[in-house]
Amino acid sequence: MEQQELNRMFEGLAPTPEQERAMLDGLLREERMDRPMKRQMTKIAAAFVLAAAMLLTCAAAAVVTGIDQRFWVYFGLEAEQEPLLSRSAIPLDISVTNDGWTMEVKQVLADRYSLMMVVDFIAPEGTVLGEQEYILWPKNMNFSIPGQAPNSHSAQWQMLEDDDPADNHVSMLFTLDLGVEYRYLTGEHIDFSANTFRSYNGWVWEDVVAGDWSFSIDLPVQDSGRSYLKGEVFYLEGEPFTITSFYLSPISVGYEVEGQFDAISAPGKWGEDAANMTLKTKGGESIAISGTKFGELSNITQKGRIVFKPEQIIDPEDIVSITMYGQTFDLK
Repeated sequence: MEQQELNRMFEGLAPTPEQERAMLDGLLREERMDRPMKRQMTKIAAAFVLAAAMLLTCAAAAVVTGIDQRFWVYFGLEAEQEPLLSRSAIPLDISVTNDGWTMEVKQVLADRYSLMMVVDFIAPEGTVLGEQEYILWPKNMNFSIPGQAPNSHSAQWQMLEDDDPADNHVSMLFTLDLGVEYRYLTGEHIDFSANTFRSYNGWVWEDVVAGDWSFSIDLPVQDSGRSYLKGEVFYLEGEPFTITSFYLSPISVGYEVEGQFDAISAPGKWGEDAANMTLKTKGGESIAISGTKFGELSNITQKGRIVFKPEQIIDPEDIVSITMYGQTFDLK
């Protein structure tokens, strides 16, 4: 096999396992626009009712930390988990208006590898933003990190429930995951620049309005997660690979790996089904992985980064071991 870059991105935070296991080819190839996910109206509406009840009974905690209600719903947050998620929460007050079309970002969740933000988009009065899928374009909002060259990443959008589809407002969830050639997100200044608001008509994306919705965010240096340096070898189909580090945050579980990936490069070899990863807590509880957020393997640098999402919000300090590919790694 010729020496070339292998880039495998598992696009995460999608509503189906098939989408979660989908991988993108080409390190610098422009990401394709997949058919957007359909909203599960009944399920999410019920979740909002539940979240409202949770917020009423846990009002004191919500006031203190200010976790956006949409994140409560998205993660199915329990009251005791809310302080854990607040470690990753960064309050913002961003509002950009072009000719009456306003984009707002009030909160971001971020860890070392990933960033999630709720983006509200408000059209001029009298404009109806119906039940279509919407997105700000380019898909990655032309994000840039000063001092870091553009490289492989995954950018995803997901519609959030709209309690009034006849009004002029929609809410979207934007997720950004960085590839192994990027440094970490912690402590970074990130610039975003979207130039088009688009809708999906069931077949193709159509421009709704063009403009300039540029903004910047500064992420704290403090990491919401915990890293463990390892240097341990594990075998995948007889091929040796070295785990250089594990990383755990309330919303992510990832590892960085080194080795010759050309021998074993198929997406299914590195996804959540093959890894069969479980986390063990100090109390002996086992926590499974619900999907793959992102993955990249490079034959040029011989480095890889695989990031999963746990089935629930976790406390990184409470995890004592990780089991994957039939091998258990103690976290010390």
